[in-house]
Amino acid sequence: MRKDTKMKAHVTKSGYRYYTPRKNASEVPQALKENKWKKGVKWLGQALIVGMKNLPELIMKAAVLMVTTPLMFLLFVVNLLKSLLVTAIGWFVFKVVVGFVAICYCAFLTKEGSVPVGVETWFHDWIMPQGVPIHHWWETTIIVVLAIITALSLTFYPNEE
Repeated sequence: MRKDTKMKAHVTKSGYRYYTPRKNASEVPQALKENKWKKGVKWLGQALIVGMKNLPELIMKAAVLMVTTPLMFLLFVVNLLKSLLVTAIGWFVFKVVVGFVAICYCAFLTKEGSVPVGVETWFHDWIMPQGVPIHHWWETTIIVVLAIITALSLTFYPNEE
């Protein structure tokens, strides 16, 4: 049997024999050996050209961020002050409504049918302890947390209804 000049024989470790096409020496292109320095300069030049193409867009993004970031902080502070005021007023109204509901419950839904003694003192201490409407630490904490949540939602999602 004559030797096939177009196929190259290979044998694996397990003894499996397979053939691949043989390439002629004229078909194999000679690898051009470029200098690494030239490759680096070419790559750097291409990167600079791409960077120059994207430069206007990059400058616009940076300008928008530089302008909007202080405005967002200012908008958040304004929204926080508004939210603190409205939440404090709402908390006071909530306390008045809760006190009124408690008095109505005692007066109308109990067997006694009248307001118990000392309810006026309790009502005044509930609504205005120490002469101020917001006195306890837990009231202040609730108001601040609700105001921060409201200010964040007003700042970042102002158009959603």
